[in-house]
Amino acid sequence: MKIPRVLQLIGILFSIAALPLIGQEGLVTEDRFVTLISSKYEEGFVSLSFEPIEGPNLQYRVYRSDKPIISQADIERATLIGEISAGEIPLKDSPGVDGRFYYAVTVTEEFPDLIPYLNTTTSPIDFSPMPEVIDTFNITVLDHENGERRLSIQFIPATDEYTFNLYTGMIPITKVDDTEPYATATGVDGRFELSVQENTSVFMAITALNRLGVENKTLIPGRNVTSEPFLIEVEEGETVVRKPEKETSPEDRGKPEVKEPEKVTGTLSPGELIEQNLRSNFYTGNYGRALDNFRSILSRGDLTTKERGSAAFHAGQCSYYLRDYEKAVKYFVLSKEAEGYEGMADAWIERSLSRVQ
Repeated sequence: MKIPRVLQLIGILFSIAALPLIGQEGLVTEDRFVTLISSKYEEGFVSLSFEPIEGPNLQYRVYRSDKPIISQADIERATLIGEISAGEIPLKDSPGVDGRFYYAVTVTEEFPDLIPYLNTTTSPIDFSPMPEVIDTFNITVLDHENGERRLSIQFIPATDEYTFNLYTGMIPITKVDDTEPYATATGVDGRFELSVQENTSVFMAITALNRLGVENKTLIPGRNVTSEPFLIEVEEGETVVRKPEKETSPEDRGKPEVKEPEKVTGTLSPGELIEQNLRSNFYTGNYGRALDNFRSILSRGDLTTKERGSAAFHAGQCSYYLRDYEKAVKYFVLSKEAEGYEGMADAWIERSLSRVQ
């Protein structure tokens, strides 16, 4: 029986529609790329989400760049920030420096097809890391009038781009949520002025805000919050100033107190210690402090294989950002013992070795 030509044409059209899509690297099918990629800035990190592909044991490579990622050449220039499974979506990423970033996700290295709006972002996400807590501040009495004293509160900012809030109270300050600051200053200023009543105790706290206005509300006694009150006592014509800082020699006055890196300690589980260190130090770009804490965690004897892999992998990233590439390789090799880190570790090992002179 001879098939009518019109039916033949319809059959040809259906056949063409059923062909795989043509991508940059040849034939691709719809199940070779993720969809609905989106990035969102949160406090100190970028949250990246996408719709994974249906299928068991698939791994997704995530790339970051300060330029659009629309070709294989762009992928080669981009930073591979991780290889994750569907269960690890959304991915939290902290570039560590201020900037505007694009992201792309591929199924595997062999299938780097890029489709705007589906697996590569078309608009950059504005990022600024969580600001660092100041190390210390100094208080100086300026003058007095009608029972009031003016104080100068000086501090050294981690960067002039930060903005700083001063909080005051008559009782110890343990948190600053839902509290209006007494004053705001820029990092360029590096100081506040405060009027206080004589014979009245004052507690103080200073917080930092990044370029996007995200405030680090962490309060650390002895660094950015006073645990003892500042008090100016006037008795029988004599003035006694009681400061919360410890006494220093004349030549050291006005200098910030040098402190050891903050250790993440306590009764937390190893997994909670790792998460706390990531949020307190790694995501804020304090890679030296974060590395010290990851080393301490790795010295514990109660780590699971996954916890050891996580601590080692992030210790490797800290070492890489601190430009100790050989040490970074050692940590990445150690992290490969944990399931789920082998692919990411291999990528970072290759990246680290390319930096070794």
